[in-house]
Amino acid sequence: MTCHHKPENTQCSRCHQKQAALYTAQNLPVEVKEARANVKAGKVDCVNCHDLSKKQTLENISLACTQCHDPAYVDMLRGWREETLEALKKTQSSLGQASKKMMAAIKEKAEVREAALELERAKKAYDFIVKAKGVHNADLAGAILRQAQEQAQKAEEILAGPRKSGRN
Repeated sequence: MTCHHKPENTQCSRCHQKQAALYTAQNLPVEVKEARANVKAGKVDCVNCHDLSKKQTLENISLACTQCHDPAYVDMLRGWREETLEALKKTQSSLGQASKKMMAAIKEKAEVREAALELERAKKAYDFIVKAKGVHNADLAGAILRQAQEQAQKAEEILAGPRKSGRN
């Protein structure tokens, strides 16, 4: 760990802005219809879950859960992680499909501006959740990823519509 990862440092959000944004549902780099903070936001600080004297593994982080909760809570943390990973995979697949269709449309010299904007927004949302580590707010991460999937689908629908020839 680098020098700033010390137990006395409680200003985590200075460097970990994406995680803080997801956790608190504030300063999100993507638009979300109904963004809600993690229920622990404002009550539980980063260092309450992340023991900075230990390597930041799911196992070590889950040990912190049992300081306040019963051992079953560890399974919830694993569930949130698995749920987020599944949503990331599904979103990545949607983005891949839409990107392939976008490339085909570009080769045909079709107008793709509107679809490209949708796809760009979807990719930005996906990248945000990857970097923010969705487990910091699994509900909001899921909502953002569902929205990204919808945007990728919309891009595909635009590309499947009547094609106009134009500049890319």
